[in-house]
Amino acid sequence: MAVWGRRQGRFYEALMGIHSIRVHKRGGKGSCWAFSAVFGVEGINKIKTGQLVSLSEQELVDCEKDNEGCNGGLIEHAFEFIKKHGGLTTERIYPYKARDGNYDSNKMNSPMVMIDGHEMVPANNENDLMKAVANQPVSIAIDAGGSDLQFYSRCQYDEVDSD
Repeated sequence: MAVWGRRQGRFYEALMGIHSIRVHKRGGKGSCWAFSAVFGVEGINKIKTGQLVSLSEQELVDCEKDNEGCNGGLIEHAFEFIKKHGGLTTERIYPYKARDGNYDSNKMNSPMVMIDGHEMVPANNENDLMKAVANQPVSIAIDAGGSDLQFYSRCQYDEVDSD
């Protein structure tokens, strides 16, 4: 995991304490919204508690009905779901299947990590983004369906103007 900009702040210090970050193959599915939200919650939990708890993306894919499971979704809906339902359970209890599944209330009834809210960073505001990332994880999404990412090879992505 890379952190751009100044390498200081609580978030960077917490990342340096993480010895392994799990990597999933999403199976070409549109569940990136769930992964981004979960990694953000895992990161802030690590900052607050000192523990890295692997949480369930599949719980969001199966149960968060404002999104479309493996067909795409919005990170902010995921955060609202986590807040409303009292948290997320672990990856061990509700493992990722790379497909839409059925709502499993038995697995959902054991939340391990909760959040009390989230904030949106205004689009195209680098200063606010740098302030946010200095203190906590920032969950992002990129529409990777466009041709400008097809030959991506650099460290930093700059969107090509389509005007």
